[in-house]
Amino acid sequence: MEKAYRDYGAELSNEITLIEADSTRFFAAAKGDFRGRAATEAVRAAGVNTTLVYGEVAATDCDIWGARR
Repeated sequence: MEKAYRDYGAELSNEITLIEADSTRFFAAAKGDFRGRAATEAVRAAGVNTTLVYGEVAATDCDIWGARR
């Protein structure tokens, strides 16, 4: 199992925000205006309807397929 660090382009994207990926510790709204701030604050205000989770499959006879490039 990996460390479960979220990575832009794999887990984080235009569809999964820091709020949905449970990475709010990296969102510093007090630092001023920056790209993505308004969208991230909108998701925070509206509430989360998608949550990024990790799972482990205990199988030895299947191939793993995911979003890794």
